[in-house]
Amino acid sequence: MSIEENRQLPAPTAASEGRGVFGAGIFQLLVTNDSDIIGLVAYALYKQSKLDWMRQFESERSRWPDDAELSSFIIGEGTSRRLATYRHLAETALEAWREKRDAEETASARMRFSYGKMFNWIVVALALALLAMFVTARLVFGHK
Repeated sequence: MSIEENRQLPAPTAASEGRGVFGAGIFQLLVTNDSDIIGLVAYALYKQSKLDWMRQFESERSRWPDDAELSSFIIGEGTSRRLATYRHLAETALEAWREKRDAEETASARMRFSYGKMFNWIVVALALALLAMFVTARLVFGHK
């Protein structure tokens, strides 16, 4: 999102932040502790959905949603089924990221192994070439 797009967003209110609807914000419902990476990603997905909804609302109604409309959105998004969906989407996204990272690391390790093997063959080839030159020189010039 550009700075200009961000300036167009309405100022946050208690309803737009998801407070006052449940007594706890959506953040507290999705994120169980400071190291809950799945919850943090789930919250980011929620915020992305909320922003998409707000932009769609503004596009269709030529105004930003008021507090009551935002509260309705948050109530719908705060159901246990929606919260579980956000966590599931977060788990899926993180798993896909892990698989991609692991595949990249595997490819990188294979390349390092391949280069290591190639280097070993170059060293062996050079050693054999030097040995061949030494033997040839001995044969041509004789042993003194």
